[in-house]
Amino acid sequence: MASIINAATSGGLTTTADTSGILQLQTASTTAVTVDASQNVTFVNSANLPNTFGFKNRIINGAMVIDQRNAGASVTPTNQQYTLDRWLGFVSGSAGAYSVAQSTTAPSGFYNSMLITSNANTSLGSTDYYVVAQRIEQNNLFDLGWGASGASSVTLSFKVYSSVAGTFNAYLYAYTATQQSYPFTYTVSSPNTWTSISVVIPGPTTGGLFSSPTSQGLIVAFTLGTGSSYATLSSPAWTSSFQAGLSGGNNFLATSGNVLYITGVQLEKGSTATSFDVRPYTTELQLCQRYCWVSYTTSGNGGPLGTGAVYSTTLTQVALHLPVSMRTTPTATTVLNGSSIWCQSYIGATGTTTATAPSVQTDLNNFQNVRLAIDGLSGMTAGQASWTFTAANAKLILSAEL
Repeated sequence: MASIINAATSGGLTTTADTSGILQLQTASTTAVTVDASQNVTFVNSANLPNTFGFKNRIINGAMVIDQRNAGASVTPTNQQYTLDRWLGFVSGSAGAYSVAQSTTAPSGFYNSMLITSNANTSLGSTDYYVVAQRIEQNNLFDLGWGASGASSVTLSFKVYSSVAGTFNAYLYAYTATQQSYPFTYTVSSPNTWTSISVVIPGPTTGGLFSSPTSQGLIVAFTLGTGSSYATLSSPAWTSSFQAGLSGGNNFLATSGNVLYITGVQLEKGSTATSFDVRPYTTELQLCQRYCWVSYTTSGNGGPLGTGAVYSTTLTQVALHLPVSMRTTPTATTVLNGSSIWCQSYIGATGTTTATAPSVQTDLNNFQNVRLAIDGLSGMTAGQASWTFTAANAKLILSAEL
């Protein structure tokens, strides 16, 4: 039969042994779990295994493997400029204070990190703050129950390598019905070595629940430096005022040449940091493409966009079927090589434009089927089919960022 361990309702814990090699765990004399002689485990009912399966990491591109816009090139944020996918830089102070790039310097188990470099000896004015952050869509947060009693705690974990030791600031900013921030610190004790950080953050129990599914619900931010106006608290707590850190935090930007690497960023429900949620590269890319899609680009004849119809000598419309549904109707920009798009009609008439970026239309709130209206062309013939490319080294960016 089986060896049995039973939590009996009378008599307490009882055991029955045999030589079958099978083990049963019972409650009230009813089998809940069976382990056979080959160590296969069978649950009679559903298993409650928090943070083990599914989308446990609410951070997208936490391993810094996707960089559609820049392909590893360094970016110097001015304010709210995207660097690696899903990660943007906030600057309220001196433009050019720091740069961000994808790096292959990474701890064991990772290939990429986000490299942040201080570009100047930056002093902090009282209202200055410098931040690298990710915005998280409310659709990915509703189960936390924030803004009401019973709100779940979350755990933020990551790996960091800094050329300088010290206490660094960070914060969460929640877009519940009443916006509020939670500043906290983490410590790098040894410079030039990878340090694993884990911080448990209680969920806010006041302010009202999230209510707008496709809007931003939470900002997870690493603060590089903040002035005294935005670091007024001495200990972590939810507050209705914007706080980029705690008082006394390190100014990473104080010395030009300081470097900071971050990877393995994970935000999960509960008060325990679990192993990093490794998702397939394609899955991570598609999660990023909900917010940003970048066309293929090459140094030769450019990258193909799609086919469409010519509406006039100057205007063509191109149909694109994107790999995933974007968050909302995207805006389009073209970058590199004069921001040009090249079109060819079916019988050979061609035109180029370096005018404003294409306008974008979506049909019936279907944010996966997109029409680009490309104007400013010449020599086209209305009614003909068109074949549209980006110019050499150029690319088209569709953005539906939060």
